[in-house]
Parts: sequence; structure tokens; C-alpha cells
Amino acid sequence: EVNGFLRDFYDQVIDRRFRADAEAEMTAHEEAGHAVVCVSATFEPIIAAAMERRPIQYAIATRMRVDFQGNYTDEVEGEPIEGPEKVVVLRRLCDELFGADGWELAWAYGDHHSDRAMLAAAKSAYAVTPDRPLTRTANAQGYDILEW
Repeated sequence: EVNGFLRDFYDQVIDRRFRADAEAEMTAHEEAGHAVVCVSATFEPIIAAAMERRPIQYAIATRMRVDFQGNYTDEVEGEPIEGPEKVVVLRRLCDELFGADGWELAWAYGDHHSDRAMLAAAKSAYAVTPDRPLTRTANAQGYDILEW
């Protein structure tokens, strides 16, 4: 029930707000043969809906614990996918998919100051319509700032 509600929420609210420039960038990466991975603190069913509609091959998102009756609880399963944890889970996924030496984080895009660790780990980092703290970091680190 909750997954259906969140899928509807994605369709009715989020999808129409999806940035066209983000879509174009993901499509260009996909066409170039790059793996497009979404690493998000967002609740997993919302990212699953995005994966069905956008060029995202892999995703890691915050997962909520499910009880013995199949209902979501108010507890996160594992760690929330935010801040430095994004890099930890991305490394784990990519090592599993491509081998420990078979991949690199060539590009990263973030819009929130909690994305600093992910951007710092990338060869090319992009702050996308960033919040104020991330704007300061982007300016200090020389990251490109994209206004999408």
C-alpha cells in the first residue's frame, strides 16, 4: 500500500519536477556507456519509481525496516544513505558489480551539503542548483556549479 502511494506521489508530484538538464546529462552518460547510479537518502520506493522512468541503471536509497507482517516500521534498515555513507555504499555496490579495480567515480552531481563527501570522491564534481553551504564548498573546491 505504501509503495503504491509513493509511486503515485512520484508520478503526480516529483516526475513533473524532474530537471530536463538532469535527464539530458544522464542520457548522455548512458549513451557513452557509463553506468548511471543514483545514490539518495530518499525512501527506496520513490527511487524505484524514478528508475522506471529515467535513465538510471542502478540505485541505492534509504530502506525502511519491514516487520513480520510486511509493514514498514519507523526504523531505517541499516544506515540512512546520506553524507559519507553515500560513498561507502557506492563503493560496495560498484566493487560488487564491476570489481574493486573495475570502476571509478568519474562524475558526481549533488544539490545538498550532505553530498560533499560524494562530490569530493569524484574526479569531476558538479553542484546542481546547490544550497548555500554546498555553494560555499563548490566555490572553495572549484566544483562546477550548474543551475538546473
